Order: sequence, then structure tokens, then C-alpha cells
Amino acid sequence: MAGKVSVKTVLIVVIAMLVIVLSVLGISVGRNYLASAAGGSEPAAMVTVPTEKSVKISWTTDKATLSRVQYGTTPASMLLQSDLSEEVDAKTSHVVNISNLKPGQSYYFRIKTGDSLYDNGGIPFSFKTKGGVEATPTVALVPTQPIVAPTSAPVAATCEQGEDYNKDGAMNSLDIVYCKQNSTGTSAGGPTSAAPTTTTKATACVPGTDYNKDGAINVLDIVYCNQNK
Repeated sequence: MAGKVSVKTVLIVVIAMLVIVLSVLGISVGRNYLASAAGGSEPAAMVTVPTEKSVKISWTTDKATLSRVQYGTTPASMLLQSDLSEEVDAKTSHVVNISNLKPGQSYYFRIKTGDSLYDNGGIPFSFKTKGGVEATPTVALVPTQPIVAPTSAPVAATCEQGEDYNKDGAMNSLDIVYCKQNSTGTSAGGPTSAAPTTTTKATACVPGTDYNKDGAINVLDIVYCNQNK
């Protein structure tokens, strides 16, 4: 019986070979399934239709997928995501609407399918919303000074010694005081003469007359006379 192989031994060998073959086939099928699952999810035919405060993003995939849109105002801050209600079922034709955007703002986005992220060859997709008011340049108003028409300089009056300006019959310092008191305006050269007027020659105050009736004849009589004539 030494040269014979038992049926039991043959069965054990056959079962071992089947296990090995099935294991190999199982690994191959699993790899092919994962490969087919990963492939076909890349977005294609990307179209963006922005308005002032929203955007509609549409794309297609070769296989049915369930995707979301991640977006932000800079390529480094794509932290916002589209609402889950925009992609409820797996499909090959995708349309996502995003609202509450700022007018005239540039946005960057990418597509997330499962754990995979898709962009435009390493560069985020982008769009810009419509509208936005550009700042209107303001012009500072420079205050202006009123223009004053030049006027003629006043003519200075000259009060000279030796003139009987107060017409009291005596030429003294009272004449200079009288001259200056009866001149108008000032200038660099002194008082400005008023317009010439016709004056009536006053009656001379005669020294030696008691004009103020105080019982004494003195200089006060002449002052009183000049003030009351």
C-alpha cells in the first residue's frame, strides 16, 4: 500500500488548490471594482451661471456620484459647502445652486466626491458674481477767499502850526486839536480829511471878556466862548 495515494489525500490537495485560486480571483475582482469605483467621478463639462447674489454650477461625470461643492473667496479659504439638499441621489448630471453671495465678488470652488477632491488641474475653479458698485472718486473742495475790489487810499490831512483852524482869533495848540477832531479816517500818513464843506466864519472871542460870567477874566473865558459860539 506504500505506492498508492489515498482518496482523502487527493481531496485535501484539490480543496487547497481551489482555495488558492478563489483567493487570487477574489483579490483581482476587488481591485477591479475599486478601480472602476474611483474612475469616472471626475467632473467634466463644467458650467457656472452667476447672478448678483447666487450661482448655478453644473457638470457631468461618467458614473453616477453624489457630490458637493466647496467654495470660498480665496483659493486658500474654500471652507464653505453647498447644501446637502442639492445632491440627494447619485447621478451623472449634476446641478448645484449656491445663494447668499456678495455682488461683484470673485469666488473659488472645487468638487468633493466621497473623499476625493477635484479641481481644474491643481487650480480651483472660479467665477465672479455680477453687480457691485465701484467707489466714486470724491473731489475735495478748496475754500476760496472772496475777491475784494481795490479801493483808493485815503488822503491824509495835514494839520499845520500857525493856522487858525478854530477861528478864535488866536493861533495856538487848540487849533491843532480842532483840526484833528474835525478830520475823518486814518491812514499811514495821519488823519484823513473829510470832504470839504462850506463853513461860516465864527465870531472872534476877544480876550478880556468875562464870557462865562464867573467874575474872573482868564483863559477859561476864551474856552467857554469857543465852545458856545
